Amino acid sequence: MNRCNCKVDRISQLPEPIIHHILSFLHTEDAVCTSILSKRWRRMWCTFPVFDFQLGEYSYLAKHGIKDCQAEASKDEFLSFVEESLNRRLLHQFSIHKFRMSMGFSNLEHLTPWMDRWLAIIIGRNVKELELEVRRRESNGLYSVPPFVLGAKSITVLKLSRCDLHLTLAAGIIKFSQLRELHLGKMHINQWMIQTFTSSCPLIEILELSLCIGLDCLCLPSSLLQLNKVVLRNCHWLKTVQIEVPNLIDYFIQNSSDVAWRISMFACRKSLDYFFKNSSDITCKINMVACGKSLRKLSLLIDTLTEEEFQSLMSVTPNVEFLELSYLKRFSRLKISSQKLKQLVLKDCNKSLVTEIDTPNLVSVEHTCYLRYLCFNYINTSHLREVYLEFELASHDIAWFTKLKDFLTSFPYSENFRAVVNVSIHEKLREFFLLPLYNLKDLNPRIIISSRAFTEVLDRIFYLRHHDTLSLISTCSCSKDLELLYHTIVEQEENSEHYGGRRKNWRHFLGGFEIENLEGTKEKRTSPWRDFLKSYSSVPYQVVTLRLEWKCLKVVLKGSRVMF
Repeated sequence: MNRCNCKVDRISQLPEPIIHHILSFLHTEDAVCTSILSKRWRRMWCTFPVFDFQLGEYSYLAKHGIKDCQAEASKDEFLSFVEESLNRRLLHQFSIHKFRMSMGFSNLEHLTPWMDRWLAIIIGRNVKELELEVRRRESNGLYSVPPFVLGAKSITVLKLSRCDLHLTLAAGIIKFSQLRELHLGKMHINQWMIQTFTSSCPLIEILELSLCIGLDCLCLPSSLLQLNKVVLRNCHWLKTVQIEVPNLIDYFIQNSSDVAWRISMFACRKSLDYFFKNSSDITCKINMVACGKSLRKLSLLIDTLTEEEFQSLMSVTPNVEFLELSYLKRFSRLKISSQKLKQLVLKDCNKSLVTEIDTPNLVSVEHTCYLRYLCFNYINTSHLREVYLEFELASHDIAWFTKLKDFLTSFPYSENFRAVVNVSIHEKLREFFLLPLYNLKDLNPRIIISSRAFTEVLDRIFYLRHHDTLSLISTCSCSKDLELLYHTIVEQEENSEHYGGRRKNWRHFLGGFEIENLEGTKEKRTSPWRDFLKSYSSVPYQVVTLRLEWKCLKVVLKGSRVMF
């Protein structure tokens, strides 16, 4: 029987709503390319209910030599294109699921009538997710959201950044009866505005306030039964925060260290209060005892937290399963005792910090440290299955490496952990590598020791920098690992989330790669690691080195017709 080698296109046979859902995970420039595949794909693109319009900031335009006059002309063309795109959908009577507009524009008076028309169109098409950000070179003046937006009963997700809501709230009545998520960033707000939102949105589940000014009091009443996540990020005006919601699961609070906040937290027998002080002696009191037992995820990125304050907090949040801590400058000892904790993340800890962790059900530990000290004295973590350690070698001494060796060898499969030295990946960590690794201290390489998947390790390596080379070191044949590396780099196009917005994964910027043999050359980032292996390894190994080529970033405003 002859075997058919023809490939079947099963994706094109999927129902249109499912394909639309798949396209929603792609970047716009990638999604629009599907319109040339066939007439059906062209039709599906024309009915795609997601609009994602983005125009770069001035600094980005200037970096690539686009003059102001050229930029303004291109922006006028961009405005016309957005209008044409929306009007085209009006002809077909299609609904709009999501509308996102993020742009930099200097002439607010010129932009406002355009924005108002676009919002009127999408509100009329029952938009469910609305995200607006208007960046301006000048600090004065913000885009005022028109009052009719507040009457959009269809909106479930609202994200506003650098917008003005004062006139809107004064002129209209909020009717967000279906709102689930509210995100406000880089805006001037007050307690009356938040109260107006929360009292009109009984189904709200997520509230995020980021870099907002003017808000000195935040009260979240017990009537918000669906609210399960609160994020407060660098809201430095806060004096009082009262959280009484009964079903809060996720609480995230972050204060940047450059504003010199001081925190003192006192726990009474019946209540738990946080007190924040900034450089102007403004005190912030936070009471969340009502939601303590429901809390499952807690993130504290506060460099002024003390040991007493932390212990008081943990005593009223016994069911936390995910705990994230950063800086801990005022800690000499970190003691965590919990039967429920499953994931622990520590970042940038004090050099003298001693950790005592009695968490029998802990399954994952992540410890990341660059300029400070990586510390661990783990106790009773018998169920630990995932370890991720990242640090700079120069910050540590030989005694620390001895502790690291004892810690890692306590795991039954520690020899299968991956070790990364700069851009060289060693597929299997062997304990005799740890102490000799200290000899590379003068080079201060970046070290990663991880039990995570190979793809996750790659993502971390290229997260901050696009390196020119990548070496794979294996004690067995590299063919299987090289095949995995090839598929990881070439075929796996993933989207990543960053504070609610899509941004390109490093794979989008990879132009190509070639395998090359660097033996005999002085490749400064890989040769010290190989010299180390030759000196201390008695096990044969193979090295495969890839030379990576990265795409140049360009701004093509006039080509935006092809992108949407």
